[in-house]
Amino acid sequence: MATPQSITLFPGYARDLPVQCFDLATNKSAYQAADVLTAAVYQRGAGAPAFSPGVDWNTRGGTQTGYDQGQVQVSFSGDQTAMIQPGLPYHLWVFRQLGADGSKTEPIAHMLISVETKS
Repeated sequence: MATPQSITLFPGYARDLPVQCFDLATNKSAYQAADVLTAAVYQRGAGAPAFSPGVDWNTRGGTQTGYDQGQVQVSFSGDQTAMIQPGLPYHLWVFRQLGADGSKTEPIAHMLISVETKS
């Protein structure tokens, strides 16, 4: 994975976020349609996620598959972002579950989250 990028979330506001995934050598990655995606937001230092936003392949309105391009879309609901606090560090992790028996899970994206208040 590449060095984490930073995104901004506002408490109580929904956001759909397209994410380009990279491998450890910072190359764009491609995956398989059958891979199961999950995402989690962690407050730095916490063992359990604060919440798990929705995640799926980014199809760009049906113009691509998403998995061939290594692109996912993470969807944060207003209820989920209402739980985060400005000034505290958070991280977004996106994982894929692969393997015929689903026994292997690996991170495919990592982003730092800045939480700000809307003025």
